[in-house]
Amino acid sequence: MFEVYNYGMIETLPTRVSETLENMFGQDVSMDVIKSLDTYVSDLIDYKWKTSKDEILSEMEKKFATKSDQVMFETEVKIAIGKVNERITSESSKINEHMMLEIGKVNERITEESGKILSEFKRIDGEFKVSRLELKIMFLFIIFFLIITNPRALDIIAKTLVLIK
Repeated sequence: MFEVYNYGMIETLPTRVSETLENMFGQDVSMDVIKSLDTYVSDLIDYKWKTSKDEILSEMEKKFATKSDQVMFETEVKIAIGKVNERITSESSKINEHMMLEIGKVNERITEESGKILSEFKRIDGEFKVSRLELKIMFLFIIFFLIITNPRALDIIAKTLVLIK
């Protein structure tokens, strides 16, 4: 269907077109027509390529960020990060102040409660000492009562005292 002619950019023309041109104008004129078509088509392709390339580049410039856009975006991001850092610092300071107040309250309560516990411990220790003294007195009283009421115990005590002398 297509016959190959090497006349420049146009490498293939339909056989009927080239035959018709040769029949109508002759071989020399048909070669001039084909060369003219070649020049026209080449110029048209170059023009379309340049126009398409310019349109694509224009669209790319619109769609993609330029270096100045990137620098501006980085600056905006850095400013936003700075504001966030300031807010975090401010909030953490407030939290630290609140925590220190709460820790102070807890420490006061611990001191107060430990004072109460220490006071209660001293009271219980005093009662325990009194109870021990009372127990010792009762024990001595029971021993004394057993010794006095038991005649044999009196003999043993008398013998022990004689031996000690």
